[in-house]
Amino acid sequence: MRGAILAVAPQSSRPPLSAEWCRSGVRGQAPRPGSAYPQPHSADSPPRPRRRTGWRDAPASADARLKIDLVRDHLAGKEMEIGRFYQRRAQWLAASVRFRNVVQQ
Repeated sequence: MRGAILAVAPQSSRPPLSAEWCRSGVRGQAPRPGSAYPQPHSADSPPRPRRRTGWRDAPASADARLKIDLVRDHLAGKEMEIGRFYQRRAQWLAASVRFRNVVQQ
């Protein structure tokens, strides 16, 4: 069976892809030194540290933190509502699990 599949799909004239070619993101082309493709770090040159951009101090980050807090508060309110629903139906275990989630988170 295997021979029949190979007979239908002839061998490619291109060489197989190596790990270095796959890392470059371009199939069939090896990365050139000094090109825009990422090069692996050699043993004598340590990797460059990433530059901090100060996103925590940006004005948008304070707004994002406020919105995250608002969303968490909204979700906690929904959990409490579901817990009260279970409480009205005398499903005490389900209600206590919902209430415990609100307190722990």
